[in-house]
Amino acid sequence: MSDLLRKYFRYNFILFFLVFFSQTINAKGSLPFKSEQIFKESTELFLQKKYYKSAVLLRQLILADRQKSMYWFNFANCLSMMKRYSAAIKYYDHVIKLNTKFVAIAKINKAKALTALGRNDEASALLEVVKNEPAPLSLQKLAEVELSTLREISLLEVDALQKYQTGDFQLSEVLLRSIREEQLSNDALILYSLVLLKQNKKKWLNGFSSLTVEPECLLLNKMKIFFNC
Repeated sequence: MSDLLRKYFRYNFILFFLVFFSQTINAKGSLPFKSEQIFKESTELFLQKKYYKSAVLLRQLILADRQKSMYWFNFANCLSMMKRYSAAIKYYDHVIKLNTKFVAIAKINKAKALTALGRNDEASALLEVVKNEPAPLSLQKLAEVELSTLREISLLEVDALQKYQTGDFQLSEVLLRSIREEQLSNDALILYSLVLLKQNKKKWLNGFSSLTVEPECLLLNKMKIFFNC
């Protein structure tokens, strides 16, 4: 996950903790004292980057009250910070299903998790939904920022592909290297593999967890791009 995504994850978690936690402790009887203490402790652990321990406490709260969307939301955030993106997406979906004030921010964080999995098209589509749905202006702006970032990445990827097609493998690599690995789409990751192989940099592939060594035609087919090879 990029530094920018981490910043937004942390910002969203803190922001919504402050808003909703203050609401719950001010609303008489809305959150039992024991649950309040556990939730506070889980948040402190999250801020200390102890995401697993925070998730364990949140899991206890979820089992006690499955209708509290803030528990599900924060639990999903923990999973995201632990890079368990597929699992996080399932919990963000549950937050969305509960249809509370957390819907918009859950969709934004789900989009970030999708981006981390290389599913940039799905992430963009989801952010478009948030941008056009009734939601706090701050969240609409946040969705627009994330969407703009994905658009810029997409343009760079297309440019890199064009440079690959014209045989300018070095420039194609430079363009791809300007994007963090965690933000590259799945197709771009395959393109990255091809670019390195074309330059006889097979050993470099070991430095990228998402890149693989396969025959060129197979990689091109995976990209769904029709070349004669």
